[in-house]
Amino acid sequence: MLSLFKSALVGLANTGGSTGLQGVLQSHLKVLSAGMKTYEVPPDYSEVVLPERPKLKFLNKVPNFKKARKEMKKLRDIQGPAQTANTFTKGQYGIVALGGGYLHFGHMEMMRLTINRRMDPRTTFARWRINAPYKPITRKGLGQRMGGGKGNIDHYVTPVKYGRMIVEVGGRLELGEVEPILKEVAKKLPFPAKCPERAWQPCSRSSRTWSRTTRTPGPSRGSPGATCWGSGGSSAPLTSTTTGSTAESSTTRAGCEGVAVVPSNTF
Repeated sequence: MLSLFKSALVGLANTGGSTGLQGVLQSHLKVLSAGMKTYEVPPDYSEVVLPERPKLKFLNKVPNFKKARKEMKKLRDIQGPAQTANTFTKGQYGIVALGGGYLHFGHMEMMRLTINRRMDPRTTFARWRINAPYKPITRKGLGQRMGGGKGNIDHYVTPVKYGRMIVEVGGRLELGEVEPILKEVAKKLPFPAKCPERAWQPCSRSSRTWSRTTRTPGPSRGSPGATCWGSGGSSAPLTSTTTGSTAESSTTRAGCEGVAVVPSNTF
């Protein structure tokens, strides 16, 4: 219909050249062409239900143990990928650990105060995906001789593995509203972290298939084994090329932003 109307205006412009109306018709034609705009459909938040207490709750600095027991280092607590709390539950955005480490009470207070002060409780909620500090860390005072047994408990920490969700944020909001807050918190953590959306899901290292849509993730640059984070909302596949004994990946995705690829040698 619009093409027919435009062709009719062009015909009138050609016939009205002798009468001096060609310039007026051409100007009207330009206005009609420039007025065509397409707008994106706003997201629907009708299914989002805010909890009664939307803010992050306070986590205890010391666990309520009847008798505190000393532990060894147990580095396996921060090695390897996380088998639990590695997917979204209720929120749309969050902070995911891209490496292992220990979270202290100060880190949790920093996250709680930063998010609670800058979020709008009328449209946003946040919830923890980690436990309060429970692993004891012992320490001896300065100037003591070597030996004498294990030192006393100094403080408690929470071990975090690769791929573990730290904080989950949701509500009637878009990524641009909460992304600056999450990035500010993520850069202060003792391990690298990323702020994915709900469509992002980790791929299994054994089956090498995506959890929501079937994909073929490739290895990272110079590392055959890698754990990838990709968006499940787009239908564009991830492609990888392998030449000889050296694996080189050319990972592309149309219409999406950023794919975080972490080599397996970081475990």
